[in-house]
Amino acid sequence: MKNTKKIKTRLGISMDALRKELKKCAALESRLKRKEAKLDECKKVFEERLESRTATERIINKQLRSEIELRKQLEQELYENEMRLAEAQRAAHLGSWEYIVATRQTRWSEEEFRIFGLKPTALSPTYEEHLALIHPDDRPLIEQSLQNTLRNLQEFKTENKIIRPDGTIRFVQNTAKPVLGKDGKVEKIAGTTLDITELQERTAELNNTRQRLESIVDGIKEQIILVSKDFKILWANKTFLEQFRCTRQELSGNFCYAVTHNRKSPCQPPNDICPILASMQKGEPKTEVHIHHGPGGEFFSEVSAYPIKNDKGEIVEFVHISRDVTERKKTEEQLRALSLTDELTGLANRRGFLILAQQQLKVAKRNKQDMGLLFADLDNLKWINDTFGHQEGDRALIEAAGVLTASFRESDIVARVGGDEFAVLAIQASKQLTDALNVRLQTKLDEYNAKAGRNYPLSLSFGLAYCVGGNPCLIDELISGADALMYENKRSKKNKQLDK
Repeated sequence: MKNTKKIKTRLGISMDALRKELKKCAALESRLKRKEAKLDECKKVFEERLESRTATERIINKQLRSEIELRKQLEQELYENEMRLAEAQRAAHLGSWEYIVATRQTRWSEEEFRIFGLKPTALSPTYEEHLALIHPDDRPLIEQSLQNTLRNLQEFKTENKIIRPDGTIRFVQNTAKPVLGKDGKVEKIAGTTLDITELQERTAELNNTRQRLESIVDGIKEQIILVSKDFKILWANKTFLEQFRCTRQELSGNFCYAVTHNRKSPCQPPNDICPILASMQKGEPKTEVHIHHGPGGEFFSEVSAYPIKNDKGEIVEFVHISRDVTERKKTEEQLRALSLTDELTGLANRRGFLILAQQQLKVAKRNKQDMGLLFADLDNLKWINDTFGHQEGDRALIEAAGVLTASFRESDIVARVGGDEFAVLAIQASKQLTDALNVRLQTKLDEYNAKAGRNYPLSLSFGLAYCVGGNPCLIDELISGADALMYENKRSKKNKQLDK
């Protein structure tokens, strides 16, 4: 109690008041702890949120860095692509441009500047400045093409001339199309310009070369056409056109066999061998002789086909050259006739007789026909030549040939086989007809001598040999047999004259 009193006296408060203050402090301390706990909780939440935000920022920063790297990469690729495009445009002489409708301004690529002979700048020419670089002859074409694109949304492609600042003229090809805005109207026209000056120059040079070659080929007398693999005529020279009386326009696309042969398909063996087909099969030039049908009638042609191959060795076309060999064929026929015909009498000569007789003997054997061979000699030819001259002797030979021809059928083969010797191969002539042939020949001689009015009679000595149908016979054996009989007849005549 004494202590209590002392404390109260010293602090000036009672114990109850102290207790109350202590309780207040305890309550305050409790609230403080709760606030501290709450503050710790808020701090923890804040730290968690801060950590989450930091992680998010790290992710965002990483993504940003990745996007920045990607953008740098894309920008580098874009730059490289632009450089490659510029280099490609430079190599191809292909420029690009845009015409902005609203501002009437243009945007040019570097190559577009170079094509027009200008140094590339940041500022492209205006539409009017661009148009001023177009050749005056071609400005209406360019303006009309742009207007059509604006009005009708049509793409256009033109070829025109431009004038560079130094005055040189270049040829360009323009290609353009409209680009629509969100409102569906034309916002701009995007196009390209291709410098085709070298191409035009090469084309002109090729055309000049082609014209020179065509002029040369037109001057060739042979008929020349260029033919495709499916037999269509691609080109023809002047000689061919004149031969078939047509123009290149009328001829182009027609089949060669339709023009030259009036056929609906290519020539086929064995009658005609198409040289183009033969060349196509063998891969090498082929030549054949055909009968062509032109407006002026039929004529003989020597046709050669020469294959044209590509780099792979494949045949793509043919040069078809034909020569009119009608005169040559006539000459050949004449020479052939001369080689088989006796020039004086017009009958077959010995060579011609042997060829024709051999063929006829084969027919007779196949058909089992009898054949008769007469061998005749013009009597007294030497005496006629010595007495009246060789001209009269030739006349006697011609007349003897006429008598023999008149005495036999047209199907029989009559020939002069020597100086004064004649031979006749009579078809279907048997031994039973010997007397009839003798009588007929002598009758013709008598008739001829009766009206000839000359100083000597025309006389023939002859012999007949036979080949029985189906039996093998040799022409030489028949001639030998008939010749022997002819000499017997001649000796018989001489003996009769001696008896007189």
